[in-house]
Amino acid sequence: MPRVPTLQASAAAAAAAAARSWPMLRRLWRKAVVAPVLWLYHLGEDIIFYGFLAAMMAANLGGIVPEILGRWACGEGSAVSAAGEEVLACSKFIIVRFLPAFVVQLFVRILARARFEAREAKKEKEKRENNEKTSSTAIRVESSKEQRPESRGARRWGPKGFMPYAIYLAPPLIQLSCLGIKMKAHHEEGSLEWRVGYVLDDFARFTSAILISFVGVPSMLLTAMIPKVKDDDTSSQ
Repeated sequence: MPRVPTLQASAAAAAAAAARSWPMLRRLWRKAVVAPVLWLYHLGEDIIFYGFLAAMMAANLGGIVPEILGRWACGEGSAVSAAGEEVLACSKFIIVRFLPAFVVQLFVRILARARFEAREAKKEKEKRENNEKTSSTAIRVESSKEQRPESRGARRWGPKGFMPYAIYLAPPLIQLSCLGIKMKAHHEEGSLEWRVGYVLDDFARFTSAILISFVGVPSMLLTAMIPKVKDDDTSSQ
């Protein structure tokens, strides 16, 4: 006659089965809940980051540039100028709302880029040192070169892809625009001083729009995107 299992044996068997199934349940939880939540989170980050940059491009190339060129080519109140003002207003609506989150995203991505380049520089240095160990002569020549100030090269400010020279032009352009606004405000419309201020303000705004579109936005894109692509490449190998 077979023995009837006791309550303790049944509980132990159930606990053992639950322990065996727990890793599988955790994997299912990650695939069903955690992975979609992370995907949505990263999607929201990309929408804010790239949406802000797209709004910046639209505000400058689609708003400021047509508005200024429309006034100079077709006169005040032209259709081109009005269309540029509409695009600029819509772009500002997005820029103002995305700006706080974008600043955080840009700071985080620049830090990730800096860490990535530090790791790559460390790997290159270790590889170079390992190669130099094969020849004591090469080691002496390299060490003597490193001690020379001219062999060190200029220190790079910011990660690769970052173009800082546009930042140097920002203060003069801001001062030029402020000067033009003051001249228009303190002189009668149509006078020579007012016309000079009109030209200075438009020139500063137009130049700033071109620099932001073709230097600032690409610089931020390169700074944020290159390490992510390289990380993906290295992880896939």
